[in-house]
Amino acid sequence: MAIPSRTALLAILALVATLAACAAPSAGTPSSSTGVPIPNATSGASVAPPGATTVGATTSGGGGGTAMVDLTFTGTYAFTAKGTAGRCILFARQDGTTAFGFEATEADYPGLGKSYSMAEFNGFADVKWVKDDAVGYANNIDSTITLTPDHRGVSIDQDLSPFTPEGGVPAGPEHVKGTITCP
Repeated sequence: MAIPSRTALLAILALVATLAACAAPSAGTPSSSTGVPIPNATSGASVAPPGATTVGATTSGGGGGTAMVDLTFTGTYAFTAKGTAGRCILFARQDGTTAFGFEATEADYPGLGKSYSMAEFNGFADVKWVKDDAVGYANNIDSTITLTPDHRGVSIDQDLSPFTPEGGVPAGPEHVKGTITCP
């Protein structure tokens, strides 16, 4: 399988951003930096994707959440994200099963950067980590992310693949290992 060029990846990311903007929630509906609806901070209600209903969603900032996070990042940006900060985003699918989601930012775990998110799509978990405006990572093809049987948590032991903006400096190697559990 051929790996797309940087130009192709940037074009794909631009297309995704354009499509996300077209499908953006209406004013007053919060969403994550990845476009995933997040709980309404004032009412606790969530906006679920079409055909889904909210199972339970928690939101926090700076350490008041209920997600149980224990992640160790090694490589270019070595740090540990451990605690109960971040946002769990759990949705019920039409078949009644739960789909996992989680997002955290620098305010939740110093050293994390702009955004770290994991979301379940068709039975596997996807990682998006935006360290800053110049560096981002995603899970690689050989994913080693395991969902819990109830789809309320993940364990990960994975080398991440860097994304580098055109003309930017290539991001260094990165690995993440640990668990995230949502209530």
